[in-house]
Amino acid sequence: MALDKLVDSSQLDADLTSVANAIRTKGGTSAQLAFPSGFVSAVQAISTGETDYVKMAYTTRTYTGRLASDYAFQIPNLFFPYGKMNAIFLPNATTASAYSTAGVQAFGWCTNLKTAVIGKPYYLGQEVFRNDTALTAVDLGSTATRFVNAVFSGCKKLDVLVIRRNGVCALLYTNAFDNTPFASGKAGGTLYVPQAQIAAYQAATNWSTILGYSTNSIQAIEGSPYESAYVDGTPIT
Repeated sequence: MALDKLVDSSQLDADLTSVANAIRTKGGTSAQLAFPSGFVSAVQAISTGETDYVKMAYTTRTYTGRLASDYAFQIPNLFFPYGKMNAIFLPNATTASAYSTAGVQAFGWCTNLKTAVIGKPYYLGQEVFRNDTALTAVDLGSTATRFVNAVFSGCKKLDVLVIRRNGVCALLYTNAFDNTPFASGKAGGTLYVPQAQIAAYQAATNWSTILGYSTNSIQAIEGSPYESAYVDGTPIT
């Protein structure tokens, strides 16, 4: 091995400390890092997909504005109740396929929230969007399997629901729409589904009740504004 350069050891120590501090900040750790193996391991442990503000939102729940991330993660129970964001755009986020872990109350009581896009949900757990009084439109991806108890209860302005599943997303309880425009005697809402699924929704348990109210309607996604864009206007690419 050739040793043909002089090194300022003080400057090297300072530079390594600076790099280590940056890695610790990005990785959310305060652990000591041994050079070089500790640096390599710490860098490899940093998520490459999750945005800093999604991390911050989950930690502090004080994020305002549009909560958006392409990160693929499972939305946990109580992810962001009482949050201050005005929009959710999570095209790769999932919910679990088990009732008890399907994002229960994940975005409940978020009274500034106006639109929500969840790209890969399975079950929509109990009270996921409960009492989101400013919520007007929700867009659910093609994996949406079923709604459980009081999913949208208290969403007084929710009048657009897009479900992209090529099949019926089961509605286990009509109280999913309590005190929303979709409820009996309210102003009404529009459900958008694939054209081929309209008749199946009209005949499905509990959906037949909701869609039987004269103020509600069901429309095809094809040919609607939501064929090429999500409910918040983001183009589908």
